[in-house]
Amino acid sequence: MSARRFLELLWFGAMSLAITEVAALALISDEHKLYNDLMKDYQKWVRPVQNASASVEVNFGITLQQILEVNEARGYVSWNIWLHMGWKDVSLRWNASEYSGIDKLRIPIDQLWKPDLAAYNSIGDKYHSSFTSMGLVNYAGDVIWIPPVILNTACIFDYTYYPYDSQICDIKIGSWHHDGGKMNLTRGHDRVDISTYLKNNGWELVGSIPLKRNVIKYDCCPESYIDLTATFTIKRRKTYVTSVLVVPGVILAFLIPFIFMFPPDAGEKINLGVGLILGYILLLLIGDGINDGKLMSSTPMLFRYYTANIVLVGLSMILSMCIVQLWRERGRASGPPNLASTILIDGLGCVLCVNRNNYIRRPRAVSVDAEGSMDTDKIGKDGPDTSLEWKLLAMVLDRILFILFLVISLVMAAIMV
Repeated sequence: MSARRFLELLWFGAMSLAITEVAALALISDEHKLYNDLMKDYQKWVRPVQNASASVEVNFGITLQQILEVNEARGYVSWNIWLHMGWKDVSLRWNASEYSGIDKLRIPIDQLWKPDLAAYNSIGDKYHSSFTSMGLVNYAGDVIWIPPVILNTACIFDYTYYPYDSQICDIKIGSWHHDGGKMNLTRGHDRVDISTYLKNNGWELVGSIPLKRNVIKYDCCPESYIDLTATFTIKRRKTYVTSVLVVPGVILAFLIPFIFMFPPDAGEKINLGVGLILGYILLLLIGDGINDGKLMSSTPMLFRYYTANIVLVGLSMILSMCIVQLWRERGRASGPPNLASTILIDGLGCVLCVNRNNYIRRPRAVSVDAEGSMDTDKIGKDGPDTSLEWKLLAMVLDRILFILFLVISLVMAAIMV
């Protein structure tokens, strides 16, 4: 390549770069001029309408990004959401041909009029945002503002079905100062957008989220106010709580009937009963620790289940002590009532494998003297053996109570699970 050819290419490249820079400077100058022209005499405190009686139409929508926290102790939910707002500002119109075809301009939202929207059920500041977002304005005066915010809203929790509970929480947003005649709040969509939602480890989002428009007239003011309410249904992820609280509680419940499987006079009955009570108290303490000791608006069915089982254990211990008294019944001249012997011992005893013949004692030998007479003193001392009848009755009652408490435990566990 000759030196002349090289110089021509170098000159051509320099001219192209210069033309590009000039065009860019011209465009920047046009944007700067457009911005200055729009902001000249602009009043961000005045509603952007030509007629004072007209209403500003504000289109609103919500995109849910994440459920950051469900604070049950303080009664609020922290949301990471994007707010979509659009309205027309008559003071922000221009002819694109006069500004090198610029038809859109981004302006810091703090310099523009914006809807005074607030979360009515917020428990803190109106919004928490890490940066000031820009408003996108087009030549026709249409403004779009999509700020990412972290919002904390109050929620009333119902713990009746804990840990299988679902909670319903709302985000209620509306204008704080303007009534419906000054600002008409409309929905961009009838549902909250969850296409980019990031799942929460502890809670599951259930179904779609309706966005409802409400027109309410408050007692304080004659005007009607408009709000948009998004209703979220969240369900607790129960895997951890089930393995820690529910499964051990059900296992302990199935041990209650086995109190009656020990021999009627066995001391292990009381030991098992006391152990079961201590086990349920420990589960209650663990449950209270998992929930950070928060005051619950309603008693969970799980804790009621624990309490009912503690009552069952106490009742079984009382019944066991009564059966021990029957087992140790001695010195009575008569046995159990005939009706009890007939129905329980002779009737149900055969079904429950308590057969009288298996427990009849052999009669004691009667001594005969050399003259052939019997020792009647020994016969009188032994007499009829009534203690056996009482023991058979105690065994039958033990097995009846075992079946009864087993059925109760099964029914209660089925209701719980």
